[in-house]
Amino acid sequence: MSLIVICYAIKKYGLMKPEKIINAEETILNESTRGNIISYMAFAMFACGVINFVSFFLFNMTNDLTPVILTSIAILFLGLVILFVKWMPIAENKKDITYFVASVVAIPIFTLRLIETGSITVWAFPIIFVIIALVFNQRIILVSLGISIISTQILGWFIAPKVNIEINAQHYLARILFFLVVLGLAFYVNKLYIRRLKENAEQIKLQKLISKISSDFITANQMNLEQKINQALEECGRFFEMDRAWIYLLDREQHRVTLPFAWYRHDRVIREAIECPGAEDSILMNQISEGKMIHTKSEICLPIAGNGQILGSFGIDSRRIPKKWREDQIDLLKVIANILGDALTKVQAEREIKQLAYYDHLTKLPNRVLFQDRVTQAIHQAGRIQKMLAVIFLDLDSFKTVNDTLGHEGGDELITKVGQKLLECTRKTDTVSRFGGDEFLIMLNNISDYQDVMAVADKIMGLFKEPAVLRGKEFFVTASAGIALYPIDGQDTETLIINSDIAMYKAKEKGKNQYALCSSEMKEDIRNKMILKNSLFRALEREELLVYYQPQVHLPEAKIIGMEALLRWKHPELGMVSPAVFIPIAEQSGIINTIGEWVLKTACRQNKIWQEKGYPPVRMSVNISVNQLRDPNIVEQIANVLQETGLQPKYLELEITEGSAINEANIIQVLNDFKKLGITISIDDFGTEYSSLNRLKNLPIDRLKMDMHFVHGIEEDEKDRAITKVIINLAKNLDLEVIAEGVETEKQVQFLSRNMCNEVQGYYFYRPMPAEEIEELLRKPCANIL
Repeated sequence: MSLIVICYAIKKYGLMKPEKIINAEETILNESTRGNIISYMAFAMFACGVINFVSFFLFNMTNDLTPVILTSIAILFLGLVILFVKWMPIAENKKDITYFVASVVAIPIFTLRLIETGSITVWAFPIIFVIIALVFNQRIILVSLGISIISTQILGWFIAPKVNIEINAQHYLARILFFLVVLGLAFYVNKLYIRRLKENAEQIKLQKLISKISSDFITANQMNLEQKINQALEECGRFFEMDRAWIYLLDREQHRVTLPFAWYRHDRVIREAIECPGAEDSILMNQISEGKMIHTKSEICLPIAGNGQILGSFGIDSRRIPKKWREDQIDLLKVIANILGDALTKVQAEREIKQLAYYDHLTKLPNRVLFQDRVTQAIHQAGRIQKMLAVIFLDLDSFKTVNDTLGHEGGDELITKVGQKLLECTRKTDTVSRFGGDEFLIMLNNISDYQDVMAVADKIMGLFKEPAVLRGKEFFVTASAGIALYPIDGQDTETLIINSDIAMYKAKEKGKNQYALCSSEMKEDIRNKMILKNSLFRALEREELLVYYQPQVHLPEAKIIGMEALLRWKHPELGMVSPAVFIPIAEQSGIINTIGEWVLKTACRQNKIWQEKGYPPVRMSVNISVNQLRDPNIVEQIANVLQETGLQPKYLELEITEGSAINEANIIQVLNDFKKLGITISIDDFGTEYSSLNRLKNLPIDRLKMDMHFVHGIEEDEKDRAITKVIINLAKNLDLEVIAEGVETEKQVQFLSRNMCNEVQGYYFYRPMPAEEIEELLRKPCANIL
């Protein structure tokens, strides 16, 4: 009968079907305690079967033991079924149902067998199974037991509605054994409940711990990360009653493991760095790098990950009492490790963003933004303590040579080395910044007087006395520096930087490889230049720029053969501004190309007008700056001007400086392109530069224009007369024309005429004049020139 019931249960509840997942958090029993209690159930079955037989055999003097033996065998068989099912590979909930099916069957077998002789004792037998059923997570078990118990009692009521029982030693013995079993099970179930309640309470505390740590790390940043991590380590260590909690971090660049965060019980905070390559350190680094969990009786170490890589490990351990870790505790520690990983990743990202925003990527020095911020703070502090501070603007003089020789990588190496040297010769309270390119800014704090600044400046300039070794080659690199002092040279950061830049350019003008202190004269000069620069941008559209023309005379024929177009600026407030003042400003500000194009177009148009009025055609000389020569569209621009004005190319001559002709790399190609247009080319201010004769002979030029300094020295200096003769003879031998500018006296004219310099220009004949006056001059007969 019992076998039939068990088979029916297997069929009914699908006990042999695949296992379903049960959430361990929803049960009182774990795998270990479940196995123990099932073993106790089987033991209870065995005990009942044995007690049933022994009690009847010893205390009931009856010869027919067959019913007793059958009952005991049935109960023993059910116990074996329970043990057999315990080891079957089926789901735990199906095992539970099987166990209690056996119990449901055992209740009527045992109760009805003793209905007439043991009703006073055996009625309590099902209590054992009810107590056990309390710890299982299935209501159907209690329902089934209840049905079995009630049904058995009703059936017993009909079978033996009235029974007179004599209580003897057998009954007392059975009661004692029964209550011992019940008490044992009650204590065990109570132990399970208490442990589960403690685990639930611990789970709540763990959840609160994680919630607190998680909320704390929401506001984690570079400033408070260390404090928050140390606090989290202490909370974890004290919560789990551990002796230590720590975090190892991997330093892949240095190939080492560091211990930046650690908590020790008894308020002992120890920090130490584990240097590689040590055998133990290498093993530790490999373990952490692999991201595996290290779990021993006294220690657990979990990987900390972020951005798809292992950052380090988080561990806690106990040196006094071995700790047995539950799976739920390990899972919660993994959550904490993930929180730590997120915080470390976030702060590292902030650190990288700050590095990009405030530090130069090449030298790792503070950039312009951070330097300005530090100077601003230093100014506030200096104002409070009545101290000075200095800003030094340093520029490398020979950086282009290194860049051209070794390429950009060599230039970057030089910039990095210079930055490190500057750091070495300044104090920790000072700031060295890369301002951009080959420029550095240095702030000196707490300066008492000029001597302090000059001592540091001398030290800095001394760095450049030794050659820089780059890729096995020595390069002598020099630098120029300018110094501005707070509060003398400026009350704010921007002014100090500007004035130190001004002083640096003055140092370069004095010969480079030196420094200069900012002065009131420098600042006044720059202020005036700034006014002119701002006005110059509007001068063209306001029609303040003028073109004057100075005639060029052919001495043998005593007639005007050409004009030089000269730019003039009539400022509405300052009057006529010297070209020596505003031309360099135009070149530095980048508007020289626009102005140069306007001068070229104006001069060509004016020459064409004179020709259309019937005046003798003359060549028009127009100066071309080095900035214009570097313009890739200069040839096309000149061709367009000639086409727009209608001037024949042979009446246009372009004047370039000797420096441009010698130093510009592609000048020969540009000049050849000019020649293809049909225009002539002259070298202006010839003799002031170090011209290579080999270079000179290859230039496609038509005329040398002798510098006025040699012409002015003709009357007094024998060397100037000798140089003048050499230039004239050089031009003749190279089949070039020569013209002397700056002629102001008759003796100069006579000397030039005797030495076959046929073309002259200067105040002796004509000063530069506006177009209207030149037109009046052109109406006069040629005989009136001399």
